Amino acid sequence: MSGTYSRSGNRPRWWSVDTSQRAGTHTVWVRVAGYGVGTSGLGYVNVNSHDAIRDQHEFRELRQRTGFMLTAAMSATLGCIALMVWLWRRTERTYLWFGLMQLLWMVYLAGLLHSEPLWGLNNLLQSLLSASCFVLYAQSFWMFSLRYMHLHWPRLEKFTWGMTALVTVCAFLPAFNHSQTVINIFFGWGSVLVNVSCVLVIVRSLQTRQSNHLWMACCWIVILIIALHDVTVPHNVWDYDQAWSALFGPITTLFLAGLMGWQVAAHMRRIDSFNVELQQRVHQAREELSKVLAQQHAQELVHAKLQERVHLAHDLHDGLGGSLVRSLALVEQAEPQLAKDRVLSMLKVLRDDLRQLIDVGSSREITVPESPVMWFAPLRYRFTMILDELGISASWRVENDWKRPPTALQCMAMARVLEEAFSNVLKHSQTKTLALECTQSNDGDWHVTLQDDGVGFDVPAVQSAGMGVGMQSMQSRMRRVGGHLHILSSRKGTCLQAIIPVPLP
Repeated sequence: MSGTYSRSGNRPRWWSVDTSQRAGTHTVWVRVAGYGVGTSGLGYVNVNSHDAIRDQHEFRELRQRTGFMLTAAMSATLGCIALMVWLWRRTERTYLWFGLMQLLWMVYLAGLLHSEPLWGLNNLLQSLLSASCFVLYAQSFWMFSLRYMHLHWPRLEKFTWGMTALVTVCAFLPAFNHSQTVINIFFGWGSVLVNVSCVLVIVRSLQTRQSNHLWMACCWIVILIIALHDVTVPHNVWDYDQAWSALFGPITTLFLAGLMGWQVAAHMRRIDSFNVELQQRVHQAREELSKVLAQQHAQELVHAKLQERVHLAHDLHDGLGGSLVRSLALVEQAEPQLAKDRVLSMLKVLRDDLRQLIDVGSSREITVPESPVMWFAPLRYRFTMILDELGISASWRVENDWKRPPTALQCMAMARVLEEAFSNVLKHSQTKTLALECTQSNDGDWHVTLQDDGVGFDVPAVQSAGMGVGMQSMQSRMRRVGGHLHILSSRKGTCLQAIIPVPLP
């Protein structure tokens, strides 16, 4: 005989025979056709009353069909959910093996429940495919148990995978695929994997004493008992109604779903606690940052006040101080009795310098002179008066127009630097001639040069010793407006050059 045959070994059947029409002995003939290997045959036959047979049929239908169908549906659902979780988070390998385990168990149960030939395959080949699914399920069961208990044994894992692959490949070779022994080896190796996994989880949970591990061990104890009881059922297809897995399968599946849900909830609780802790840390960091910013603001206020005082000291030194120096020089060179008008003129100059200092410090906007000549005119007027009294000859060279107008702050800074330099010449240089040059290069750099033929001084020594408020003030003013100061001095005289880059308007 050839062809495909029905796989109804797991489907209970009953026939109602009417015996009321004919007296005597009634005979029912049943013809069974199949392979000589395996479990071909009619199975158990029970003859009884209609009500008794119906009750038995419903009970066997529950244990052989309904229980497995319910378990398969639940396994398919849980397997898909677990695989979706793993797809979104690849590091959670536990969900990968749990999903594969549930889906393979669903496929195995589907083959068990399917009573018609599948894809034109013969019965033995379908049995091999079903047994292969069971072995792969057992391998996934083993991997899931290891990962759930946070165990990684590479060598042992490679060994189990190798054995599973060897058994699966050998079963489909032509030399072995007609033997019921091969199917027995399939289920034997799968049972070993399942039982060893259960024992491993139980022992490991007793070591870790973690709640989820202990609950897992309880579930695995039930599965171990069921597996030990049902290990002989696949060898005798007519005893499927005696399998406990049909009754406890939905319960253990729900229990596993609860454990995996517990694990997801634990992850969520850790995330929530981390978020709460993160919010507390952020709040604490904000408070610390607020304190630091408050301290920094207070320091900036103190620094600003100090800077204002330093700027005021420099302005007094360079402006009013220079006027006092010039006035003192005039008094020293004048007659013993100064005329009233002369004294009044010097006081007016001091008053004008003080008023200019106040106006510059209080005004928000300072106008830029129209030309270098207009910028230098007030300074030249002051310088000429004292130079004429002291008998110092002076030469002035100032360009008529700006090539690139400087800013108001640059004009004020250059004027203060020039006043301080002029005061230093009067106090220290003992010069007889003085030359000033105010030019602007094509690239916009503003050059002001003051040169005398006095006694000179040691520039590096004065700078390194920190002597002289005036020199520090001039350098500080130049730095604030982006300029720089060059001083060259010798016994033959001193040359001071102030350079301020003027940006494009």
